[in-house]
Order: sequence, then structure tokens, then C-alpha cells
Amino acid sequence: MRITIYLISTSYLSRARFEKLVRGLVAATDGLARAIRLEEEGGSLWQALDAARAEGATEILLRPAGIPFSQSLAAWLPNAAAEWLSRQEGQLPDLLWADPVDLDPGVIAAIATAPCVPRPLAAQPGGADGRGWDDPGPIRHHVLVCTGPRCHLRDAPDLAREITREASAAGLRDVEVIRTSCLIPCNAGPVAILYPRGQWYRLSSRAEVRRFVETALVRGARCPELETFTTGVPA
Repeated sequence: MRITIYLISTSYLSRARFEKLVRGLVAATDGLARAIRLEEEGGSLWQALDAARAEGATEILLRPAGIPFSQSLAAWLPNAAAEWLSRQEGQLPDLLWADPVDLDPGVIAAIATAPCVPRPLAAQPGGADGRGWDDPGPIRHHVLVCTGPRCHLRDAPDLAREITREASAAGLRDVEVIRTSCLIPCNAGPVAILYPRGQWYRLSSRAEVRRFVETALVRGARCPELETFTTGVPA
């Protein structure tokens, strides 16, 4: 049994829009299909592979979906999937990789010739400005959370969401969790940075997230067992 896993790489995509895309891909696929986001939130590639194997897949096809698709990701993802394969035991499924189709002439032509309904735009002074975009607000700490694909691969608890949830449960109103792209070093992920202290953390479980919030954010104390680096001048 083959299961196709579509790998979607994009930022600023709402959950509703993502789910609509997934429904279209699944409906058009011959056989079983799933889709994951490589960045930000949702299940990771390794979790999707675990799930496909648990469903009894004898063949798993990984298909990048995106126009264009990052060359860096296309080079790295097969290796990340191969690492998952190296940790499996027993009868292994065949793991297959399909190159991105973003440069396929048929795909490009489909985009260029897709029906569209143009609408006129009128002049709008200050149109690029938004409400509430003038100052940072009453924030004591910013928690920068890497949601890039390499950290998200190891992001068992959906890190940004869990930190936000724990901070809210602790009654913190002066902490802002900010999703970022790659922060480097990727091998030390999942990465979170507490600013302005300049303390870097590796948070790999819900228990570690809870300890980070209770210790670093609520009490303002250090968590040496979770810290990886310190940069800048700690406050």
C-alpha cells in the first residue's frame, strides 16, 4: 500500500487555506495521501512518516509541493527522511522521493493560463500601514521561536503554540511569542531565544516548555539544563 505525503513549504498561510489545499491534493491523488507543513505548525515530517508506517504503508512517496520550492529544502529533506529510515526496525517500507515540479513546463503553463478576474485598485495613502503597528506595546520579554523546517522537524510539541499556551495559563500578559524563520544553529533545535536576555534554549517536549515558562518567564530564573547559548549582553 502506497501513501503519498505532500510537503508544503510556505509562511503566512492560514489553517483554513492549508486545509483546503490538502483536501484538493488528497482528492486528486491516486491512492492514500496526506500533507504536512514543513514550517511553523502541525505534525512534522518524522511524525508523518511514523503515522504512515503505523497505517501499514509498504511504500511512502514524499512529494514537495510549492511554486517555487526551495532548492535548499529539496537537497536536505531526502537526508532527513533517510535518517528516520535508519532508526526503524523490522520490515521497512520503501521510502521514495519525488523531485519538485516547480519548473515543469506544464505546471508553469497551468499557472500562467489559469482563469483570473482582475479588479481595479484605487489610490490609498498609508495603505501599507496597519492598526497597532506603531509600537511594541507593554512587552517585558519576547520569545523568538524558530519555526523553520529544520527546527520544526524536531518540534515534537509544536513549540510556539505550546509556549503561548503555557504563558497564558501562567497569567503572563507581558510576554510575546514571535515565530521566526531559521535562527541557526539548526542542529541545536528546536530553538527558542529569550530576548533581551540573550538566552538560547532547546525545548523538545511539553514538560520542557512548562519548565521554561515557570522558571525563565514567571520566576525570571535561569534554566541551565535547557540553555544552549548566550548571546549579546544579558539583561
